[in-house]
Amino acid sequence: MAKASGVAAEGLIEGNFTHGPSGIHYTLLLRNGQAWMMYQRSAAAKGPPLDGEQVLSYYIGSGRRGRTYLFEKNGFWFEAPVNYYTKKRLWDMAPNYGATTSMPATLAVDSNCLHCHASEVQKALPEARNRYAGAPFLAAGVACASCHGDGSQHVATQGRGPIVNPAKLAPAQRDSVCLQCHLEGDVAIYRAGKSL
Repeated sequence: MAKASGVAAEGLIEGNFTHGPSGIHYTLLLRNGQAWMMYQRSAAAKGPPLDGEQVLSYYIGSGRRGRTYLFEKNGFWFEAPVNYYTKKRLWDMAPNYGATTSMPATLAVDSNCLHCHASEVQKALPEARNRYAGAPFLAAGVACASCHGDGSQHVATQGRGPIVNPAKLAPAQRDSVCLQCHLEGDVAIYRAGKSL
């Protein structure tokens, strides 16, 4: 859980692919210590020509299954349209972007989604659910407090102070701690206009 999010350049696997439905060619690379996503579509491909690049700021996901990347544009945070899929060892479109035909991408980064991947998630500003006063989260990974609550008294008293131990909770309470992120059943992917 400690590696459920972080700086995009950490462990970035460089690569490229062309998305068939849009004709957009994506290249992911490291340049000057930063992760970059470049995208191009020639005049001969489907749709109008494109040529752009975007710094990727953070990754979401441990990398066991894959990683999603986040970027900031004019103070707003978005999910990149590409993911790295570990088992397949390749870059491809993110789940919500399979039918995308243009760039830039517009899937907003919602703080409700970040809570399961990062710590000290910031509250979005009132004007938009994907605009934050600074970074969308202040600590990478899932910290102890996410499951155990505030542990400052526990640490200050060398383990004698209060802390939530899920193993000592009633089954329904214990499960609610885990299920706040580890949901069972179908994967919930946000779709514009639909409720999570």
